This record gives sequence, structure tokens and C-alpha cells, in this order.
Amino acid sequence: MICICFLCVVSCFFIWVYNKVIYLKNLLLEAESGVAVQLKRRYDLVPNLVRVVSSYCKHETSALENVTQLRAQAMNVKDLEKKEAVENKLEESICAVLVLKENYPKLKANDLFIQLQKDLVLIEDDLQYSRRYYNGVVRKYNIFINLFPIFLFQKVLHVADRPFFQLDGVHEKSVPMIKDYLL
Repeated sequence: MICICFLCVVSCFFIWVYNKVIYLKNLLLEAESGVAVQLKRRYDLVPNLVRVVSSYCKHETSALENVTQLRAQAMNVKDLEKKEAVENKLEESICAVLVLKENYPKLKANDLFIQLQKDLVLIEDDLQYSRRYYNGVVRKYNIFINLFPIFLFQKVLHVADRPFFQLDGVHEKSVPMIKDYLL
């Protein structure tokens, strides 16, 4: 009788652990999808921004070409670590293009550029929120699968720690200049 009760408790515990892992895996998939959606929004907006800026800044073609190339690379990278590296470079290039408005007064006054810039800032904010949500879910998932006695079931459940989405761009570590964002 005691053996049957013990087996029932262990079975219930394992079912709970399995269901919790499935729940957290689905949250991870949702979070990854959210980041992917925001990245796609960025990738769709960048060509429009580049077209507008390039019509005003013929001398800055290398910066614009760099943004376009990095955008194409970022869209094709699947590995999270490689994607982080490309995204860092893309963000730095986008910041460089946005700073061009200081050198081109006509560009500041162009309504389309102003709207694209506002959209890009909004997308970058949404992307930051998506990354934070993803990292929060990764944190919950990693903590859960490493708790005792759950970590004993890692191989049975086919689970392993997931990496955080980290950006280490130089521009993210520095204090932003307010003048870069004034229209």
C-alpha cells in the first residue's frame, strides 16, 4: 500500500514537472517569436529609411550600404549567438544613419524622415521589450530546470539551459546624447 502511494506521488510529481517544462518551453517559443516579429519590423523599415536618407546624403553611401548589408545578414542568421553579433553591428549602423540628420539640415525637415525616425525609435523600444520578455522567460525556464530534484530529470525531459539574448554594442554601454534624438 505504501509502495503504491509512493508511486502515485512520484508519478504526480513527474507529470507536474513535465507539464511545467512544456508550459515554459511554449513561453520560450512565444518569446522567440515576439523578438522575431520585432526584428522583422526593423528589417522592413530599414530599407525605407535608407532610401529617404540616401536621397539627401549622396556622400554617405558607405554607411547606408553597410546598414543594408547587415540587415540582409541579420535576416538570414538562425543561430542566437551569431544573430546577437550581427544585431549589435546593425544597431550601431542604424544609430550612425540617424546621426546623419545633424549634417544634413534638409533631412531634419523632411516629414518622411521624421516619421521613419519615430517609427524606428518605436520599433527599437518594442524590440527591447521583446528581448526583456524573452530573457525573463529564459530566466524562469533555466531556474526551474535547475531546481532540485527537477535537474535529475533533465535528460529524461530533454531540457538544457537556454542562452539569454544579449547585446554588447558599444553604443548601448554609453550614455545616449539627447541632441541625437531631437528633431
